[in-house]
Amino acid sequence: MIRLIREARLADDTARRFYCLREPGYRVYAMELDGLTYDASVLGNAKGTAGFLHELTVCLDGEWIDRRLGTRSLHSGDVLQAHRSPTLTDRWEPGLRLLTFEWEDLTGSASAATVDVGRVAPRTVERCWTFVQRLAHEEDAGPLERELVDLTAALRAEGYAVPSPRLLPTPSRVREIAAFLNRALSGLHAMPTLVDFTAARSERQLRRDFEQLTSWLGLIEGSWRTTLHTVRLQYASALVTARQARVADVAAALGYRSDRALIQAMQRAGLPSPSEIRRRVRRA
Repeated sequence: MIRLIREARLADDTARRFYCLREPGYRVYAMELDGLTYDASVLGNAKGTAGFLHELTVCLDGEWIDRRLGTRSLHSGDVLQAHRSPTLTDRWEPGLRLLTFEWEDLTGSASAATVDVGRVAPRTVERCWTFVQRLAHEEDAGPLERELVDLTAALRAEGYAVPSPRLLPTPSRVREIAAFLNRALSGLHAMPTLVDFTAARSERQLRRDFEQLTSWLGLIEGSWRTTLHTVRLQYASALVTARQARVADVAAALGYRSDRALIQAMQRAGLPSPSEIRRRVRRA
């Protein structure tokens, strides 16, 4: 599996962080939100970087409001399992910690859209916390894979239908580009480019690399640039909700040359303006 990380923060440690293990058809990720509110319902036609048919999410801390097939508020120890569910329009409150498992339907069987809520035992919540801490700091995917297999087995023992990963062999080229993406998506403020990575490769070779990596890394249309753009806008929509955050501060944290450049990028993507996002989040 490939370990992927993303992070964007402001000077006061307000931050949104993402840690993930991924292989074709399967991923597990942790999301952390400090000092921010993220509400997908106010973002119009914003895109994500991946989509799966099935999901199981364990809420570890904070409050998560899910609005698929009804509205529900989840807190520490609550679990949501969804199959073929409608478009996600959830809301994350400051201090939220989530651990989510997503996978494709490998059997090809058809089923109706469902969303079910339950709880896990305190010992399983502790195991999830331990896994998230290791996922945030452990660069070697090997030990994480073994712990993930054990964790999914523990969830199945509690009645949750979450599969273990298949642990497919990872091509060395995939690992190389994943390492670069981790540096780029954790240092958006530095306006990362592909110059160092592409110095010895032609444009045709690079395009072929990304076509190969789409299924592994969830790149939008196989494009590093499009993925970078999408991640920046996702993070901007959360960072602008921070108290007393200036648009210029958010733009600098995400590698935009000015607040005007960020606002124009949001307009082109069909997103509300920063002030409108703040207003809608407060009202929602």
